[in-house]
Amino acid sequence: MIGSIYPQKSERVYLFTILLCLLAYTSVFSALIAISVMFIHLLHTLQSWNRLGPEKQKRQIISFAVFTLFLLLMAVQLWQPPDSSFAKNYHFEPHRIKSMFLKVLDEIFFEIQPLSYLALVISCLWFWSQRVLLLYFLSSFSIILLFAIKYYNSWHQGILFLAWILPMWISFQKSDTRERITWTYFSRIATITFTAVFILHMYWAYSSAISDYHGSYSGGQAVANYIKEKDLSNTKIYATNFWSTSILPFFNKNIFANHNQGKRPAFWFWSDNNKHNRNHLLNNNLDLILEKQPDLIIIGRPTEPLTEINGYQTVGLFESNLYWKNKVKEKNHFAVYLKTE
Repeated sequence: MIGSIYPQKSERVYLFTILLCLLAYTSVFSALIAISVMFIHLLHTLQSWNRLGPEKQKRQIISFAVFTLFLLLMAVQLWQPPDSSFAKNYHFEPHRIKSMFLKVLDEIFFEIQPLSYLALVISCLWFWSQRVLLLYFLSSFSIILLFAIKYYNSWHQGILFLAWILPMWISFQKSDTRERITWTYFSRIATITFTAVFILHMYWAYSSAISDYHGSYSGGQAVANYIKEKDLSNTKIYATNFWSTSILPFFNKNIFANHNQGKRPAFWFWSDNNKHNRNHLLNNNLDLILEKQPDLIIIGRPTEPLTEINGYQTVGLFESNLYWKNKVKEKNHFAVYLKTE
């Protein structure tokens, strides 16, 4: 919707601001896109300020003030607490930043570097021709920089893809602005490039959806079903790593004796104060776990092939696959062992 009303953003500035606020509230990365769009709008507004009437000027000021206040409230809400145990560090190494740019700009297009960088060059030329290059640069640059400095994983590629789609969408809106590149065939080349990217992404979406449908994204329910079938929920169960908490939603209590001391809450705290974190060795070192002699051991992300444990029967491997594009990105399986002695 932001792309569709972008040519009328000054006339429909309240709706435009609401949509940007909604986009910003999706994630801190999408907030960078929203900030970039609003900054471009600010530049356009300043350029035409003297041609705006008093009423339009007032509406622009209100919109900028509301958006700024919204961002301040978001900053208060998202400010990382000091005891956070997840992505708590900052990385400013130039090599890390450079490699991040090269990596993600390949991953969002074709995952074949020559083709990806060619698509990037054609996209930038098209955006420059349609006068939306600054929007693409600001949003993409800030997102990738945050990836490098703070945290990045594959599922964040969609945000960067969105930062590419938005200026592309805007560039195809009707506009009175003359194109900077008037070569007849360039628009065809750009259109073919965009189409090729979309076709590949549709294939990736189809492939991952089919794999999800036929495969197992999480083995949590299967492990929970086994525990219920064998009536083991009230026995002494030890589970390793945070992946094992995906089993707990299928019970009305915390069934893991080594997670929050077997008490509530049953979810994972990404905090240095997490009792599970403080007892990391006890909860993840198999030798220390065996000293406690639990009735059931659940190992998250076990090494394969599974090793035998004296005094325990290997129940099996419960698969959990993170399907990404046309491959398995992560194997978060569960190995379950039942005490026999």
